[in-house]
Amino acid sequence: ASFQIATTCTIDLKPHPDMMLNYSSFGPDELQWAEFLPGDVPCEGDDTDSSRARILFTKNNKRLKSGIVYILEIEVRNPETTSPYPEYWEFSSYKTMDPNDLLDQSSAPGFTINSAVDAFAFLKPSSYNAHVKQRIDFNMSFPDKLDIGDTIELVAPATFMFSEQGSSECPRYTFLQGAIRRTTPECGANMMWWAFDEETVPEGDVIRFMVQIKNPADTPASNLFQLRHVKPGGVRRSSRMILGYDIIPELTEPSLAKATVLPLGQCRSDVPIAATNPCHAVGSFGSLLLHFEPTRPANLLRVRADVGGQPFSFLLSTFQYPEGTLLVPQARSARALLAAITLYATGAKYTVRIDKVEFPLTAGVSTFDVTTYTNQFVPLPTVMPVLGCSANNGACGTFPPEIARRDEKLQLVSFRVLGYISVLSSSRVNPIFYSAPGGVVTLDIRLTYALMVNDILRIRKAQGYSLIEDSLVAIRNIEFQADHALDRQRVWSTSYSDPEDYYATLAKEVALDTTMIFQFKADLPSEAFPAPFWRVETWRIHPLRDVDGEILNTTHPFYPWVGRVKEIIGTNDGAFPDFLLVGPIPFSVTPQLQTPGAFTDINFVFDIEQEVSAAVAIEVRVDITGPIGFQFMDRCFRSPINPAFAKCTGFKNTASLSTLQPRLRGTGILVILGAYNPRITPSPNRWIVAVFTDDPNQYVRWSDQLSYQIIGMPVVYKGNNQLGESANGFFTFSPVRNSPSPML
Repeated sequence: ASFQIATTCTIDLKPHPDMMLNYSSFGPDELQWAEFLPGDVPCEGDDTDSSRARILFTKNNKRLKSGIVYILEIEVRNPETTSPYPEYWEFSSYKTMDPNDLLDQSSAPGFTINSAVDAFAFLKPSSYNAHVKQRIDFNMSFPDKLDIGDTIELVAPATFMFSEQGSSECPRYTFLQGAIRRTTPECGANMMWWAFDEETVPEGDVIRFMVQIKNPADTPASNLFQLRHVKPGGVRRSSRMILGYDIIPELTEPSLAKATVLPLGQCRSDVPIAATNPCHAVGSFGSLLLHFEPTRPANLLRVRADVGGQPFSFLLSTFQYPEGTLLVPQARSARALLAAITLYATGAKYTVRIDKVEFPLTAGVSTFDVTTYTNQFVPLPTVMPVLGCSANNGACGTFPPEIARRDEKLQLVSFRVLGYISVLSSSRVNPIFYSAPGGVVTLDIRLTYALMVNDILRIRKAQGYSLIEDSLVAIRNIEFQADHALDRQRVWSTSYSDPEDYYATLAKEVALDTTMIFQFKADLPSEAFPAPFWRVETWRIHPLRDVDGEILNTTHPFYPWVGRVKEIIGTNDGAFPDFLLVGPIPFSVTPQLQTPGAFTDINFVFDIEQEVSAAVAIEVRVDITGPIGFQFMDRCFRSPINPAFAKCTGFKNTASLSTLQPRLRGTGILVILGAYNPRITPSPNRWIVAVFTDDPNQYVRWSDQLSYQIIGMPVVYKGNNQLGESANGFFTFSPVRNSPSPML
């Protein structure tokens, strides 16, 4: 038996790539011998299948040029019998269709014909991604007995790798079944082989094993696994080739970082403050920028991320492409986001911004999976029935199946998610007035992580404050070493004279979820600022290491920690607004009567040197709150009425005054209100005045003042104490103020 060529045969003819022809410069004459399109060169076999074929240059002026090396591919059927030696192929060319008009003739050795291996297969790989190392389960069976001295050769497609660099061992090789228990294979590049020195393998014996293989960067041009049984001397007894699996290539130069262009949204869902800097802590929301270059065209982009297996949440996410153009995702879930973006493999780099991504509750280094897909797939719904996506409707849309992948980058290492420091609402400052010197700031904080001895606490002031040196005091569940001060060496700060940061070194460990309280002093700002955030962070100073990573010095250095690596481990993400600071409203309280239970006119005199005005409201409201026991009239104004005010509404011990215009300013502003005194001097005995503008629940000026004493007139009665007797009685009393008339 011989090779067989079909009557209607197919060929592929082209110049060899090594000729390096410049096709773009060729004209019609050159293309006659340099380019062969389908149908240009017919191929004819004999009337019945035989080993002969004729290639005819009879159409479209096609020809071969002397000196040019060509590649000719022709489809043939191998002989049905084996041949251990290669037989020769003969080639002849003719000037015309006359077989006697011979031009050239040559012959070349072919290849040996061997038996087909009975069985050769592998189970479905766990991953098709580029550069992934995985174990593959192979099985094989041979038609002939393998004797001592024989060799089994397994050749993977070029660029697959069985071995590690510099080693001939087969990584993670495990024998599972068959008769090669005593023979250990060796590996080199994309080849694996067993050399039998101590055992034989019966014909038809099923051999099964697992071995690690590293996927290439892309699917090889010739994607075939080959198995060979080779006798001593290189004689091949049997072989088989099977199709390999396609590789999902990686995106080119992918990177992911936090967006810095405003708006960044809120860091925390429970803290309604718009972030001015990227958020970093567990449970915070962030905006991300993804940069990448696709290797293959695609229509969809999926992003997912996690920290140690704990996923980021994309339930509220939207994306921008290009940046500044807000778009709704095509699909969204608690673990991933899918964006519809047309991607071209033209070398162009793409940038996609993803907003409102919720970080997981686990601190650590984040890793991202970025995948592109074709949109030609059967949709798989995320929820039933399928819900279309809007800006904030949670899980929605459908995600593509794995078979639709085009490019994919797995485990892209990105930023570190930090522990969260919760600054509690019980934190406070005293006093609360603008421009107050030496105010005492008390911070109550709770951490989602533990602190170690020698960790560093960093406090960054809100804008307008001036921190005071050596004022830090530990109150509860925290202790500081003597090494605490203002950051005058500018490790974090930018100013030497007025550093923005105060640092302190911890003297003891702090367990997670512990509430800590500490105080420090600061001069308060003179006015409100647009972004008055307090930042609290913790840092860890690492041991001194050499270039090889060996520890040289474990002692903790003093500030500024020269030569040491400083790592941030926790932050409050600036999610604590400035304290409520207000301007004072000095006032005085003068009653007409101090008599218990008496109705009296009370004179209130205010000083508002800087105008207070409302931007939206039609009035300014002044609330006067007296000690418990005072009772204002419902209509509490008394004559003369101050023309700056429209009305006064009294309720129990509170009087609310409304202005005629949405502004108030002046010194010595007098209002007279009518009220009943309590029966005894209240405790506490203080008056409070607050001024409100646009926000009816937030005052802009506030002061308190000691009230007056309730003083009754002392009276003593003297008279006859006998039953049934009539007698004169005498009252002895001491007036507390002059009588308004000479007669009582």
